[in-house]
Amino acid sequence: MSVTSVTDQLVERLGHARVLDPIASRLGRQIERVPIATRRALEGRWMGVPLHPVLTDVVIGAWTSAWVLDLVGGRRGRRAAQLLVGIGTVTALPTIAAGFADWSRLDRDAQRVGLTHATINAAATVVYARSWAARRRGRHGVGVGWGMTGAVIATVGGHLGGVLVFRFGARATRAARPLDEPIPTELALKST
Repeated sequence: MSVTSVTDQLVERLGHARVLDPIASRLGRQIERVPIATRRALEGRWMGVPLHPVLTDVVIGAWTSAWVLDLVGGRRGRRAAQLLVGIGTVTALPTIAAGFADWSRLDRDAQRVGLTHATINAAATVVYARSWAARRRGRHGVGVGWGMTGAVIATVGGHLGGVLVFRFGARATRAARPLDEPIPTELALKST
C-alpha cells in the first residue's frame, strides 16, 4: 500500500469522524460570536485576498529558515534561528485566528479535517514555543530538538491544510471579497 493511499484513507476517515461534530459545533458557535467586522478582517476582505494563506507563509518561512540554520548555521546561526522561531511562534497566533474565520464557512466534512489541521498546527506552535524558551535559556541543543519535533508536526498540519484546499476544495478565496467589491467602510484604511 502506498503512502498516498494510506493518507487518503486517513483523510477519508477524518472527514467522516462524527465524533468531532460536538467540538466543531461549539467552536462554530464561538466564532459566530466574534463581531462580523473582525471576522471579515480575519478573512482578508480588507486586502482582497484571503489572509490565512498569507500568514501561513510567514510562519512556515520563519520556522523553515530556523530549521535550515539549525542544520547548517553552526554557532553563528543560533541567534538568528532563535529569532526566527520566535517570529514564527508569534505570527502563528493570528494565523490560527484567520484559519478559524475561514474554517467556519466550510461544510461539515471539511470542518472535521480542518479541526484536525488546526489542532496539529496548534500543537506545533506549542512545541515551537518550547523551542524558543529553551534557546532563550541558553539550552540550544534542547531548543533544536524541540524545533525539529515542531517541524515534523507542522509538516503534518500543513499537509492537512493542502488536503483541505486540493481535495475538499475548501479554498479560502470563498471567504475573501471579490476584487471589484468595495471595501466595507468599517474596514477601509484611512489615508493620512
